[in-house]
Amino acid sequence: MQDEAAWLALRGSHIGGSDAAVIVGMNNWKAPLALWLEKTGQAEPEVLSANMRVQFGSYAEEFVARSFCQETGKKVHRTGVYVNDKYPWACASIDRMLVGENTFLECKTAAGWKKDQWQEAIPPAYYCQIQHYMAV
Repeated sequence: MQDEAAWLALRGSHIGGSDAAVIVGMNNWKAPLALWLEKTGQAEPEVLSANMRVQFGSYAEEFVARSFCQETGKKVHRTGVYVNDKYPWACASIDRMLVGENTFLECKTAAGWKKDQWQEAIPPAYYCQIQHYMAV
């Protein structure tokens, strides 16, 4: 979404992919109770826009998407936020959709000291996020 305030408002009223990981206990930074308090308006969500890691992830997203396109020869495009018709509380803020395919690209980056978490499989919190996006 172009309008960050509208995107944040939508995220505040829906369950997104990173929320799904919190709900099932796979997020190391937020407890399910804290998320529930935020979603029910009893607590303000933490503002992460000034967090350097979050900022880097946002900046690196374009690089990751371009690198994917160069390596695969595929094309991607940005989309808005998807909301599930059957479960209108569920949303997905997908990084890129692949052109001509019913699939998407999630652009993740991680610090070098976290590379071991990616050796065997996708880390559980990200796996949960992707599963939620596919359900939406």
